[in-house]
Amino acid sequence: MPRPKFLPTTGPCPAAVEPTVPRRRNDRGQATPLVIGVVAIAAASLIPIARLGRSASDAARARAAADAAALAGVVDGPTGARRGAAANDGTLVSFVRIGTDVVVTVSVGVATAKARATLNGG
Repeated sequence: MPRPKFLPTTGPCPAAVEPTVPRRRNDRGQATPLVIGVVAIAAASLIPIARLGRSASDAARARAAADAAALAGVVDGPTGARRGAAANDGTLVSFVRIGTDVVVTVSVGVATAKARATLNGG
């Protein structure tokens, strides 16, 4: 009887054995954590900048409302000052008449401003 050309083996096929050469490391995906970190830092730094911008905006609006309240108050008294402040989204905090002068304090948001107006002529 002739001998078989291929003998059955008990181990894995030699072609299925993985090579012993180390694989090259893949750098794909390394930018993702970096981008996430940069975005997180940028978002965290925008919060104080937004607060500063709002504070500056409130201060400018408070000055405008105080000017309007003082001018209205010198003519119409505390009622006019209250309306002048409210027309500019402000709240009249104080009203003081000193002779022909009026000094008002108005708040808008987180800011407060003072203004003075004088009645000339009449």
